[in-house]
Amino acid sequence: MGIDVKTLLSVLGTLFLTILVFAGAYWASKTVGRSYQKTSKSNIPNGIKIIDRRAIGKEQGLLLVKVGDRVLLIGATAQNIVKLEELDNTLFPVESFNHEQMASFTDIWRRTVKKRMPEQEKGGHSDDS
Repeated sequence: MGIDVKTLLSVLGTLFLTILVFAGAYWASKTVGRSYQKTSKSNIPNGIKIIDRRAIGKEQGLLLVKVGDRVLLIGATAQNIVKLEELDNTLFPVESFNHEQMASFTDIWRRTVKKRMPEQEKGGHSDDS
């Protein structure tokens, strides 16, 4: 009462085929991943860098993100990501982000608010009667 040779070959063949499928899937994912990384980096010359981030609540935060030569203020929650403002990229060094040389998040925010305030004052307030 031994194992039938036909059954043994069938089990070994199935095992070999399963290993071959997994190896092929691994190789394909690596190849596609490398290809995707090359194209995504070539579309954005300097890549994407998170300069700073601040938590403002549970699962809520503000991020300063450098994308190419643009600097964006982004609001992020668990469900949503929103571009709040594009900031002056001259406030951030192009070569590297040295936090000691860079203006603080609070200073940049104040400057941005001050820039926007005169625009609102020029237009006047329609609520005043």
